[in-house]
Amino acid sequence: MDEPRFPDKLATNAGAVDGSRRVNVSEGTEKIAAVVVTFNRKLLLEECLDSLLAQSRPLDAIYIIDNHSTDGTYEHLVDCGLIRPDANSAGTIRTVRSVPIPGRADVQVDVHCVRLPMNSGGAGGFHEGVTQA
Repeated sequence: MDEPRFPDKLATNAGAVDGSRRVNVSEGTEKIAAVVVTFNRKLLLEECLDSLLAQSRPLDAIYIIDNHSTDGTYEHLVDCGLIRPDANSAGTIRTVRSVPIPGRADVQVDVHCVRLPMNSGGAGGFHEGVTQA
């Protein structure tokens, strides 16, 4: 196995390193979120969200950035129960809902959805997602 290129940065930024296993110095207080940017890919988004919800370490939050999809992505998320509908569909829509993780009813993840008023591209979508997170 190759040595890390920047072992000092790895140890400083990620806590102690024990072989290939990362040991977190925050002792379980870290929060993990995923930012998902989508544009007219509702079925791929559904597959992605299923994968995120099935992670062995549950996420604390999922931020879905809808880059002004026109294929019914927003309505699909409402129909699936992942987000609540917003009566005001003009401009940027922000909605949050806690949903149970399949097979683990005692654990919930906050699903944030931001529907942008125009397509800002991948970089613009991720910028919005990181800003929200």
